[in-house]
Amino acid sequence: MKANRIRFFAAGSALLVVLAVAAALAQGMHHHGGPMGEFGFGDGMLGYFSDVLDLTQAQQDQAKAIMDKEKPVMQPLMKQLKTKLAQLKAKHEAHMQEHMQNHDSDSD
Repeated sequence: MKANRIRFFAAGSALLVVLAVAAALAQGMHHHGGPMGEFGFGDGMLGYFSDVLDLTQAQQDQAKAIMDKEKPVMQPLMKQLKTKLAQLKAKHEAHMQEHMQNHDSDSD
């Protein structure tokens, strides 16, 4: 029983970390000058990949053109992701709360 609790809390903790990272990316870090720019696009992201991949100026220009072209397609998808992540987080929190209440009543 104790091993199951440990696994459950480890899985819950891992899920929270994943949700936190995904939510931070989906919430538009662009308002805070984050690397993802608005809805996952922006000069910050391009700069990051330019550095990591050691892109030439021509490659950077091509990447920017692609990002600009795909932005209208990606914006609604990123909004949808943000909504789904919020729903998933709410369900997870409700599940954790229910589990904690059941655990508290089991120990009485």
